[in-house]
Formats: sequence, structure tokens, C-alpha cells
Amino acid sequence: MQQIPNGRLDQHEHPFEVKALVTEGSIVIDGICSVYKPGDIFQLDCGQPHAESYGPQGVKYLASRKQ
Repeated sequence: MQQIPNGRLDQHEHPFEVKALVTEGSIVIDGICSVYKPGDIFQLDCGQPHAESYGPQGVKYLASRKQ
């Protein structure tokens, strides 16, 4: 997935578990980690409320979903 530079998604949740590898740029997942950069992996539990914000270069990541 690719997200726009300096973009943001307000608090939301997903009906699945997410595990993602950041390949470019950076992302902040509110309440989980300060900043994820290339090579970092983040994980979200099914239904876990969170917000996202993206760095000045946006972010690209590979994500898997588990129902």
C-alpha cells in the first residue's frame, strides 16, 4: 500500500489482524510506536482502534491480513 506525504487517517479499526513491513517512508501508529521506518514491522490486532500519520515522503508497506 502507498499513502500520501504528510497524510493522516483518523481513529479507525479493521475487522481483521494486520501485519505490515514498511518498505519506504515512515508511518506513526498512534499509541503503538513513535515511528516505523523501512525494515520495521508493525502489527495490529483485529478491532484495535488506532490512527495513522505518514511522514514527508508518505509511506509504502507490504501488508497481510488475517481474518
